[in-house]
Amino acid sequence: MLWGLDIAALAGALMLNVAIGACPVENAPKVDVHFATEPVYYSEDHTAATLRKSMSKDKESTLATDRRTVVFGVTTSVTDSNFRVSFKTITDSSGNQCLYVDKAVFWITYRPAVFISQDILDMPCSLKVTRDHEAEHVKIDMAAIQEYLPRIQMDMMLYLRSLGYQGFGPYKQSEAAQHQRRLMKEIVEASMPMAERLREARRLRQGEIDTPENYKREAEKCPDERPALQQRFAPR
Repeated sequence: MLWGLDIAALAGALMLNVAIGACPVENAPKVDVHFATEPVYYSEDHTAATLRKSMSKDKESTLATDRRTVVFGVTTSVTDSNFRVSFKTITDSSGNQCLYVDKAVFWITYRPAVFISQDILDMPCSLKVTRDHEAEHVKIDMAAIQEYLPRIQMDMMLYLRSLGYQGFGPYKQSEAAQHQRRLMKEIVEASMPMAERLREARRLRQGEIDTPENYKREAEKCPDERPALQQRFAPR
């Protein structure tokens, strides 16, 4: 997963009439989280055997929970997270600066991809059941992400508040940018486990429909196609 860093320029400088002895207390940092989803990428160009082989190492694919011998469909995704932190400073008449985290903003973009086996394209009932099943996987993914967003927001808010409201410094003005980069690196490192917990929450939710009971219900929807499926996918 890639994290795009866009550090806002130092802003909001306030000239004080007296030199800063210790950084004054400021308001707590703000945290915003935004979510967007892109249209589903859809493919029916691969066989069931190819899908199983090519997707077996993809940790984001539903093969992690789909335990069937023959996989008619697979859903996978890429979840991109962009993270921006803006800072503000207070500067005294001597040029000493106090540095504050002003705001952290997450942008999370979900890019789903659905692959349907070309082996069932001539079986309308099985094809519909498989498409519906994979659409449900996408729906579960989106719901899991949206439900987890407040957790990410709260985790980051608690982390930033644990840094204190008094700010960092005072630093010489020539050193402020260096300290800002160091602080930004620390915040990004703290955010990475939050993103991993989001991925784990999605994986756990996917197993809700990949159960023997659900497979049986789906198979019972297409009794007329069952003999052809058994013949086509019989072990060789």
